[in-house]
Amino acid sequence: MKIDIEKMVNIHKGSNIYVLGLGPSLNKNFDFLVEESHKEDSIIISCNNCDLIMPEIKVDYWMWANGLHVGNHINKFNSRLESKLVWADSVDNTDHNLLTNNLNIDHIPFNQWTVSKQNPWVSDTRSELIQNLLKDNTGHTESYSNGHTIAVHMLSFAILLGASNIYVSGFDMDYSDGYARNDDKITESGIYNNPNPQRECDTHRNANFDDLKIIFESGKLVDTKIHSLNNDSQFFNSVVEKYNK
Repeated sequence: MKIDIEKMVNIHKGSNIYVLGLGPSLNKNFDFLVEESHKEDSIIISCNNCDLIMPEIKVDYWMWANGLHVGNHINKFNSRLESKLVWADSVDNTDHNLLTNNLNIDHIPFNQWTVSKQNPWVSDTRSELIQNLLKDNTGHTESYSNGHTIAVHMLSFAILLGASNIYVSGFDMDYSDGYARNDDKITESGIYNNPNPQRECDTHRNANFDDLKIIFESGKLVDTKIHSLNNDSQFFNSVVEKYNK
C-alpha cells in the first residue's frame, strides 16, 4: 500500500529511533544493534543495500534514494516483510502503481529535490518535498539542500516520525576502509558501483556540514536529540560536538 509521507508525521512520537548508515563504524555497534532491532519498542531506519550488509538487523524503514529503480528490485523488497520502503521518487521514475500492485510491503514515496532542481522523469507524480515537511513541522526558517548523502534524509525522516532521541551509527563519510562488514563476499558482490566513494564524500563534506546544521537545529525545535553511538565515526562525532550543544 502507498502511504503519503505527510501521514507519517509524529506517528512514533516520543520514541527512540536508530538511524544506521553503512559505513565501517557500524561494526563496533553491530551485535548491540542486532539485539536492539528485535525489541518491540525499537525503531530502525537504514538504507540502500542494508539487506546484504546487515541481514541480521530488523529494519523498520528501508530508505532508497538512488537511480537504481525500485521497480527492478521487487523481489528484494518483498524478502523483508518487516520493513516499509521509503523511496525518493524524484530520482527514480518507477510508477507508483507498479509498486502498489506488486510490493508486499508498504511504500512511502518522497521528493528530495528542491524546487530549483527540475526532474522531468516524475513531474506528474512527484511526492511531498521532505525538506519542506521538516521545515513546516519544526518551525525552522531554512531548508536543507537536495542532499549529498542519504543520511540527511534518514535523519530528517526520523525527526518527522516524532523521535525524542535519534541514535546514529555507520555515518562516517569515510570509506577508506570500505563499507561496514566489508568481507570478501560483500566486496565481490559488487553491490556498490561507485569506483571511488571516498572522493565523493570528500567533495561534499562542507555541504553535508551545512545540511546537518539545519537538521540538528530542526530537531532541537521539537525536542529531538541526536546522538552518536560510538567514537569511531570522526565525521559524525565532529558534527555532534559542533551542533548538539
